[in-house]
Amino acid sequence: GGGGPLDESGTATIEMVAVGKYTVTINPPPQEPIAPGMDQPAPQPKEYPNIPAKVRKIQTSPLTVDVQSGANEFTFDLKEIQ
Repeated sequence: GGGGPLDESGTATIEMVAVGKYTVTINPPPQEPIAPGMDQPAPQPKEYPNIPAKVRKIQTSPLTVDVQSGANEFTFDLKEIQ
C-alpha cells in the first residue's frame, strides 16, 4: 500500500506500490498542530463535505484498484458516492 497528500486539484501521486488489489481511502488533510507553550485556542476543524465519510475508512470504502505492472492511473468521482 501507500499514501500521498491530495493537491489542490484533488490528485495524489503514489510511487513504488506493489502489484495487487487495494481498497482506497481518501482523507482530509490533518489539522495544523499548535506549538507547545502557545497560549491560543485550538483551531476549529475544517469541514470537508466533498469527501464522503464512507471513503475515509478502509472498512467502508467502496473504492478499489487493481495495480498492474507499469504506470497506473485511477480516477474516482466522489460525487457518485452516498
